Amino acid sequence: MNVNVFETLEDACHEAAYHIEALINRKHNAVLGLATGRTPLKLYEKIIHLHKQGLSFKDVTTFNLDEYYGLSENHPDSYRRYMAENLFNQVDIKEENTFIPSTTYGSHIRAGSEYDALIIEKGGIDLQILGIGINGHIGFNEPSTAFRLNTHLTALSKETMHVNKNIVQESMPTQAITMGIQSIFKAKSIIILASGKEKGNIIKKALNGLITPEIPLSILALHPNVLLFVDKAAYAVMTSDEDMPPTLPSPIPNKALSIRLNF
Repeated sequence: MNVNVFETLEDACHEAAYHIEALINRKHNAVLGLATGRTPLKLYEKIIHLHKQGLSFKDVTTFNLDEYYGLSENHPDSYRRYMAENLFNQVDIKEENTFIPSTTYGSHIRAGSEYDALIIEKGGIDLQILGIGINGHIGFNEPSTAFRLNTHLTALSKETMHVNKNIVQESMPTQAITMGIQSIFKAKSIIILASGKEKGNIIKKALNGLITPEIPLSILALHPNVLLFVDKAAYAVMTSDEDMPPTLPSPIPNKALSIRLNF
């Protein structure tokens, strides 16, 4: 895992946007995995700016990580609505090339399996953008989620609902359909965006302890192509000696870090 440290989250998001630009310039029909929430907003602002400078998304396909279960596409709290307002409506991407897990299917099991099959049909995700929950969740894969799962219906933890209720306009959903950890791990490359002390703390636990479903993020230490973009506040906690997890023998020795400071 390569750790890149930036002065601010905005700087990290801008660097991530340049990675997306480089990918599309190499591969005009790139497949992107996208995230929602507060963390990637500056990323999408920069992507829109790059589009205005000439970057085209007309052949790009996108797959979102997750969607709240039971919300229609036009619901003010749906991630389809979020993506439309913060990215899709402001670039030249074709709506039929933007995919978000369906929550209106009669069978969420069928919806999940078809989502994974569609990702494979499109050639797999070239670059997946991820945020991190303060409990280490990726997508909506909460602690204790089996690593083997693909896209599935999941209950949201009380911790996640407490954090997210501040950004929903109506009542907080209790379930979501999310790409599973195995679905995420299949991406050819991954960029993780994180900022602040709380995120730095969970990253430290993920990288200094066992690879365990109790911290879903920890499995990405095994992925061959992960860039972790953090701000100085997160990095300060990551490298502090306070609250270090106990030293445990990892069954997988592939946790070496390459660190680059960008300030």
